[in-house]
Amino acid sequence: MTVLKKFCRKYPAAVNHFSPPKSYFTGGFEAPLSFIPENVICWVAVNESCEVASQMHSRFCLSIALKNPTVKYVEGIPFRLKEDEAILIFPTQIHYKKNDPGILEQTMLYFVFSLPPEADLKALEPLRNRVCRLDDRARELLVKMMAIVYTKDKDHYPLFPLVLAHLLILMLSGRKTSGESFFEGGSRTFQNAVGYIRQHYQSPDICLKTVADAIGISPSRLTTVFREQSLGISVGRYIANLKFYRSMELLSTTDMTIGEIARFCGYGNSFSFARRFKQLHPEHISPSRYRFLVTRAGIRSPGR
Repeated sequence: MTVLKKFCRKYPAAVNHFSPPKSYFTGGFEAPLSFIPENVICWVAVNESCEVASQMHSRFCLSIALKNPTVKYVEGIPFRLKEDEAILIFPTQIHYKKNDPGILEQTMLYFVFSLPPEADLKALEPLRNRVCRLDDRARELLVKMMAIVYTKDKDHYPLFPLVLAHLLILMLSGRKTSGESFFEGGSRTFQNAVGYIRQHYQSPDICLKTVADAIGISPSRLTTVFREQSLGISVGRYIANLKFYRSMELLSTTDMTIGEIARFCGYGNSFSFARRFKQLHPEHISPSRYRFLVTRAGIRSPGR
């Protein structure tokens, strides 16, 4: 059956209502996103441990509860995810997961992705720290993406980022929040501390005391609150991780020299940067070695 016959069967005589445009240059269809996610990774986690350790990375992570509820902590704020509810974790946000007591079987779906350098991150800001209830259209897209991964349908691999972009658009257009965040003791203080660190992590002098002074509490109190809300990560470790992940991004996406990256991320010099990078990298490699490996693997996109 031809396209026209299929369309007219569903919408009789509707073709006559497709009037020519008044202008070929304005008034066209637009979407909330002007970019497509890149390097998308998808997996399903079944029966993760009841408490997943804190994580922080430089990519977006869309977390979706498929079976049974869970609680996702994002920078110390707990969000309850029921089945078919999702939350988007932004780059460098501390996050971890706790299952409800008594739940023995739980399934999560994850999409981890990056955005092109020209992307305007503000487009996704409405999704920050929000739980989104997925409607029928969104669920259909998820089933489609899971099928592509499961069947290893390589013919449809190029469509995967487009379908994910469509899912994000649906989440933005709906933004039906169920389970708004509920603050527990100290989390507002934690948020203030994290906000200050994000704005000033490039300063070589940033430390526990400077952060505590900036938000008006004692270092000991900040230490207690931070460890409680981040599942054991200290202020110093958070600052170090933020500098580390930012340096990894710059090594992978720019032509900046090692010295320039060291100064940009707030390290005293190239030597201290290399020493700290080796300490934090899982394979304890140097910044120059890391850049070489990502370049050889075709991951690096210099000149951004």
